[in-house]
Amino acid sequence: MLYSLKLLLSNLHLLIARTLAEGKWSRFLVLLINVVILTLVMAAGLFVVYRGICLVGSGIQYGTEAYKPENIFDAAYYLLFMNGGQNMYVGSHWVGGLITSFGILFIAVLTSMFTNYFERIGQNYLSGESTFLMKNHIVIIGTSDVLYSILSSQKGQQDKKKTRFLIMTSKKVEDKRREILSFLNNEIKSSHIIFMYGDRTSEKDINRLSLAYAKEVFIIGDSEESDSVESYRDSNNMDCVDWIAINQDVTRLRTGNNKLPCHVMFEYQTTFVAFQFSEMGDSYKENIDFMPFNFYDMWAQKVLVAGEKDKTGEELRYEYLDRLPNDKYIDKNSAESVHLIIIGITKMGVALGIQAAQVCHYPNFINDHSRRTRITFIDTEAGTELNYFCGRYKSLFKHARHRYVNLSKNNTELKKPWKNNDSFLDVEWEFINGRVESPQVQAYIEEACADPLHTVTLAVCLTRSHLSIATAMFLPESVFQNCLQILVYQRLSGTIIDKVAKPDGKENEKKADKKKKNYRYHKIRPFGMIDCGYEPKFEKEIVNRAKYISYVYDSYYRTDENKDQWDEQLEDYHNKFVSYGEYTDFDDYWAKQKKVWQRLSCQFNALSLNTKLRSVGMTMDEGSNPTIKDVIANIESHIGDLQQVEHNRWNMEKLLTGYRALTDKERQELKDLWDAWHIAGLTDEARKEAKAPWKKRRTELKDWPNRAHLDICSFKTLEKCEEETILKHDIMLNMAIPYILSKEGKIDKEPKEI
Repeated sequence: MLYSLKLLLSNLHLLIARTLAEGKWSRFLVLLINVVILTLVMAAGLFVVYRGICLVGSGIQYGTEAYKPENIFDAAYYLLFMNGGQNMYVGSHWVGGLITSFGILFIAVLTSMFTNYFERIGQNYLSGESTFLMKNHIVIIGTSDVLYSILSSQKGQQDKKKTRFLIMTSKKVEDKRREILSFLNNEIKSSHIIFMYGDRTSEKDINRLSLAYAKEVFIIGDSEESDSVESYRDSNNMDCVDWIAINQDVTRLRTGNNKLPCHVMFEYQTTFVAFQFSEMGDSYKENIDFMPFNFYDMWAQKVLVAGEKDKTGEELRYEYLDRLPNDKYIDKNSAESVHLIIIGITKMGVALGIQAAQVCHYPNFINDHSRRTRITFIDTEAGTELNYFCGRYKSLFKHARHRYVNLSKNNTELKKPWKNNDSFLDVEWEFINGRVESPQVQAYIEEACADPLHTVTLAVCLTRSHLSIATAMFLPESVFQNCLQILVYQRLSGTIIDKVAKPDGKENEKKADKKKKNYRYHKIRPFGMIDCGYEPKFEKEIVNRAKYISYVYDSYYRTDENKDQWDEQLEDYHNKFVSYGEYTDFDDYWAKQKKVWQRLSCQFNALSLNTKLRSVGMTMDEGSNPTIKDVIANIESHIGDLQQVEHNRWNMEKLLTGYRALTDKERQELKDLWDAWHIAGLTDEARKEAKAPWKKRRTELKDWPNRAHLDICSFKTLEKCEEETILKHDIMLNMAIPYILSKEGKIDKEPKEI
């Protein structure tokens, strides 16, 4: 109740401050109202004093009779505007003259004080010095480029819900307000955006944000890509999270299911990866829902996973990397494999490559290990970047097939052998040193696109937009004919690429689709723009999928002591998931995943779902309308392939997030312990006792500081060293897909035939 009253007064303060600051005609009305109020207050005081004097004794005499004001308006007129009425009566009195003189002086001083006060209210609002209480608002800490993407994601929703945005920045507020409001183009009401000056590492400033009553908070920082302080943006963002986590109001009010959603942006993939397998403190677990994100990773997911729609919403702007010329996708029998060529090892280029390694896993690798997904980086510093990759992802490149080619010398370098040629991983990495405009690199790109065994996507990820455009437009003619698509990184706007790709507008674009050979640039697509990277709808969909997957994990491991029950239920999978299909509160299971890496692991799995479906001949495009029965039958008929695909995906996920495979010595140690409890003739009790050392040592190796996982190996090796229930775990995850799609409303529900 008290907070509601304070909130009402704060809203009134905000209304007055904005009115005074914006300089509209209503500003003069506010000043006029205040002058009138001051006059009435002063008159009331004079009325009381003057009438009191008149009632005592004979009062003040002017001429032959005493003057007694009838009301405050009479007193105001008589004492303030008629100079005490001394011009109307014979004689005078020093008390009346003193009161009149004092009143005039006092009103002049008060008027000046109040005018200055209200001017300061407006000025404090403009400079961000004012503090306003709020409720159900979105807090954005920082005004870096990602801010435009966050605000754009709220278009169309903000007017209905009247959500306010409280933006805190350490930059000059007047400049940032002008810049941001001009970007919005009235699509979000300016009155719903409040700016505040403050430092995100200051506890005092953090306490001004009404975080206990906020809907969610985004911590993105202020520094830009060209800023000299950008290098410690991530550290400052984490300092800000620390202050929020220990904020007294947040600690007191945001607990249980009411945790504060806290989106924290990390500029560098190295920092972001570090938090993908971190364990946060108790204050993080209890008070806030810590959600790290990386702008470049988000765009990579939109390009590779979501297939973002263009502005008309009629067709997909980006093709999936596994699309084949005959409008089919890579399946078990496909001879083709994915080849992603990334020009420029920038933040966006690295994010695109890492994301492709997470999702591009296909069943045709199972029978032919030459059909790997190939990720090629082209850069003038490719050698240095390879060393950087090998240092950052040491466990991955110890096993991954990769090579370095220096095309700044000659084309004979392409004959260099690959390292780890017999790798069990289904993704290979290639680093090519050279300038993209050189004949050697141009020839390499042309030959790669002409290779019938690869479906090639080019991504030009140079930091300078005009160089990216020039690089894409002046590729060899055959590249435009043979590649799947050409992605061009544009930091601020994709308008130029849109105009080049669709010069005559949408109608001509449809005609061009029928005769693409006469339409040179139709495969060029812009991506990476700051105004549309953050997509809450897509993020929500992935998080919801991750919650369902978390439920499957939890359901499996909470019966760890008696997994034989699951073996029996796997024979009748429909029955096992009756409760799953009807269960609604997945948040309880999600809340149990308090470790960041556990949640992100579920999200990585969720990102691969569409790829898996396409690999078994199913898409969720409009018009397909499969039923849950159709999807279940399709998944069951390909479950062996999907099981191995999921294991290959899991291998890559673990290696990218810091786990390593066992050494030969560690694997032999576990094998000896494994053999000890597989001796024929052991009783159940003896077998359980003999198994304990193997299980204990396996856990010790998996946990910190070893982080060595027994299951990081080929599927054939896995079958020889793991329990049967673990092998069936990947089956269970894939069999859950139909129920996940049903929960999302992507497929039609109908009674399950058991």
